[in-house]
Amino acid sequence: MSDILKVTTPNTVYENAQRPNNVTVNDPVIQNIADPTKVTRPDGQAAANEQNLGLNYESNFEGFISLLRNMPNITEIFSQIFFQMGTEVSSGIGENFANEISKFMEMMKMSPEQLADFVKAQVQGAVKFNNVFFDALENVLAKTNSMELQREILNFLKIFNDASSSGSTLKNIDSIIKNMSKYMTSNFRGQLSLLAEKLQFENGGHIGENPRNTQILKKEIVPFLSQYVKQTNDLGKVRDMITMLTLNVAKYENGSYDKLVQSYTKLLSFKDFHSVFGGLGDDALLKLFSENKENDFVETFIQIMKKGLSGEGGFETKLVFQNVLNSMLVNQSVYMPLMHFIIPAEIFGNVMFSEIWVDPDDGQPGGGGSDDERRNKLLIKFDIKDLGFFDLIVSQHKGKVEVQLFYPPSLAADEKALKKDIASIVEKNGFSAANVALGRSVKPKTITEVFPKIYERKNGVNVKI
Repeated sequence: MSDILKVTTPNTVYENAQRPNNVTVNDPVIQNIADPTKVTRPDGQAAANEQNLGLNYESNFEGFISLLRNMPNITEIFSQIFFQMGTEVSSGIGENFANEISKFMEMMKMSPEQLADFVKAQVQGAVKFNNVFFDALENVLAKTNSMELQREILNFLKIFNDASSSGSTLKNIDSIIKNMSKYMTSNFRGQLSLLAEKLQFENGGHIGENPRNTQILKKEIVPFLSQYVKQTNDLGKVRDMITMLTLNVAKYENGSYDKLVQSYTKLLSFKDFHSVFGGLGDDALLKLFSENKENDFVETFIQIMKKGLSGEGGFETKLVFQNVLNSMLVNQSVYMPLMHFIIPAEIFGNVMFSEIWVDPDDGQPGGGGSDDERRNKLLIKFDIKDLGFFDLIVSQHKGKVEVQLFYPPSLAADEKALKKDIASIVEKNGFSAANVALGRSVKPKTITEVFPKIYERKNGVNVKI
């Protein structure tokens, strides 16, 4: 019997033997021989493979720029919605949705004086930290060299933000719980609904979070959901929603008025802070909350958005509102250094819908420092019914105003009169018209064209999470 397990050594006699090269340089059979002395283009296979794997190596900022570049024109979209749908119920539009639009159109009717007050109210509503208290706090934060004071100021602002938005946070919690229950069996759904009914949505005299709601959320609802996942092994949408819920619960709990008072008391122990705010007691905090009032106009606008996104205005309108929502979210991105407002109005029977972008500090030479030294810049896009679209660029520094207006071609004959009226309006409001330039609108001005500082963060660290 042969020894099949016998280990033998390979024959290496011919291991290093010279082997003939059967390939000739000019062999017609072999084509496209690579020349290592030349740099050739990549074949594109790697990029194709990465695309197939769904990989995206763009940074978060580059993703924002891409969204900003492809952002739809809200002014044009809303003009279409309100101009065409505001007067009659079109096909596919529900009666309730049409009533909301009609109500909104009634709120748009105002005089020039009311429009000025309305714009101020929108600015105040868009910026939470916009009064004298926070202006002084910003100066202390900028001038102090104490890291501990800077850290405590930021902690105070975080608590104030959570406390002032506690009502909205509680509504988010309720919405998450309702959506979560849709993916549960009837037994668990009923138990969760009973627990959620214990939450009190009325403030009940509390400023910030309601301690009773916090206890229900932490000691009853969250433990119940933990047990649900443990018993059912549900690792799908419910678990994802539990993560969102816990984040909102943490934010709601952090918005405690007692925590805010403790943080403010701690700030007063710092010399730099006490020298500015030493004469203000806890009652100053109460005044800050009283200034955050609900805006009826904004609430009506939100209701229209909700009904439009739910499809009450028809399938096509739903897609339109989705584009509007995406655009509004882009304008509220952390990478957007501008303030953004939406101003619809009807004045003297003329319906107008406009968007405003504001840069409080344009960063041009002479900017920085106090408010009087900063250069302010605005881009106003507006559409006037039966006239067309306008782009207005305004820059102000130390009382001198520069204006650029791009108007529809139909107003070319009125250019001189428009220029004279604009200069008169500027001087009437206490400014000096340094330059007023008018021109026909060839194509709408882009945000990045007017505010190139948006690209400043492009030189930062390339990060994608």
